[in-house]
Amino acid sequence: MKVTTLLCFFCFGLAYTQNELPNQLDEIVLRGNFSPLVSSGYQVNVISDSILGQNFESFGNLLQKQSNFYFKQNGNGMVSSISLRGTSASQTGVYWNGIAINSALNGQTDFNSLQASGFDEVEIRKGGGSVLLGSGAIGGALNLKDKVVFSPQKKVMMSLGAGSFNTYYGNLKALFSTEKLFFKISGGALKSNNDYPFSGTDLKNENGAYRNYSFSSALSYRPNEKHSISLHSILFDNDRNLSGTLSSESRSKLYNKDQRLLIEWKYLGNRYTSSLKAAFLYEDFSYLFDKNVKDQESFGKSNRIIGKYDFSYFLKHEMFFKAGLEL
Repeated sequence: MKVTTLLCFFCFGLAYTQNELPNQLDEIVLRGNFSPLVSSGYQVNVISDSILGQNFESFGNLLQKQSNFYFKQNGNGMVSSISLRGTSASQTGVYWNGIAINSALNGQTDFNSLQASGFDEVEIRKGGGSVLLGSGAIGGALNLKDKVVFSPQKKVMMSLGAGSFNTYYGNLKALFSTEKLFFKISGGALKSNNDYPFSGTDLKNENGAYRNYSFSSALSYRPNEKHSISLHSILFDNDRNLSGTLSSESRSKLYNKDQRLLIEWKYLGNRYTSSLKAAFLYEDFSYLFDKNVKDQESFGKSNRIIGKYDFSYFLKHEMFFKAGLEL
């Protein structure tokens, strides 16, 4: 079992206020590693749910348009990996609510095996983040975030789409919250024959069909203003033929399944905040060199359990000390 321990990383944040603050700090905010205050000197961008929830193209295509990053994609809906600041995909950290989700099998994340509408925000931190985020974040990092807000509200959102080459998309998202309870659920599907023609030829993409199903949820309970307990989950099922090129025909097929579960306890005190997380990550893939020959198969599975603790102590409202431990 591979064990990674990050001990005592220190950060100091500065903020400006108009009036001098009293000794009793009125409001303490839990500042994660993607907070602009914690990541002082680094560029941090946020893609909001208004963009994520209203777009039915693949996650890789969406991020490429919205963030101007370079994505290596083997065609529409195919494997999509990111490169930040000239690094490889395995040197770009991808996190889900602060938990690293890069594959244990190849060290990277396929963004077309994620459903954009299932998240509320995407936080993007450009530049090396190994001290805060671990050795896998040399070029930068992305955090796929569920935004939990305790305020009375009810929402139901449904989106449907259709396009060329028998492409169909559907997503349903519901949210209910009070001052003590927050619940969100999202489910979606995307399917396409993806048999587009190759420009200037009589040929078309014969092996590009794909379909995926996704489900995500977030449940959080706040018994009082200082404590909250949250449970997050993701299920993703993806089945796709892998497109060839004009010079290289393909009959290969890739099937992958991902399951993620996260439980988190947060404490917001008068002087300090803490966050304790425990996550279970499961991934399973099956690759067929020829989809018509079932015994020519490569496969892999992994199970991971991750524990993470973050602690912040506020010396003043505008200055704090931060440390963390991950196992």
